[in-house]
Amino acid sequence: TTGIQTATVTVSFSNGTNNAYTFTIQGEAVVPIPEIEIRGNGIAIPASGNLTNRIADNTDFGTTNEGSTIDRDFTIHNLGTGSLDVSSLVLGNPTDFALGNSGSSSIAPGGSTTMTIRYNALTSATHYSSITVSNSDSDENPYLINIEATATDAQYKPLTTGPDWTV
Repeated sequence: TTGIQTATVTVSFSNGTNNAYTFTIQGEAVVPIPEIEIRGNGIAIPASGNLTNRIADNTDFGTTNEGSTIDRDFTIHNLGTGSLDVSSLVLGNPTDFALGNSGSSSIAPGGSTTMTIRYNALTSATHYSSITVSNSDSDENPYLINIEATATDAQYKPLTTGPDWTV
């Protein structure tokens, strides 16, 4: 039973010279519950989908040349008192982003695990995706993170040309 519980304890003595000693004890029973928090670069990312992607928390991967990759780590923390189970990690844009390391599927209270997301810069553009983390936290399931990255064309393109010169 959860909640505050009270009991009376009586200690009797067998030698017949001491009176019984009685006292009351009280304790609170709680149900262990998991509590998820995901951090990028040590900074907590809101569970309901960050509105602004930032380099500081790894939700903006930055810019790279076409044909390159960028890896970013996100750490899933269990701030609760019960085991946190991660049942799935789903990317909204699996063409431009891939799950490198999914981390552990069960996280002990006070523990953490790290997932790695890879950006594959296939075409010149800014690419967006979501990361949906299905888990056993009762009020933050699923945990949604938005991410972005930009690929640029690495080829040399002249700014201007003349009859016998190029700049």
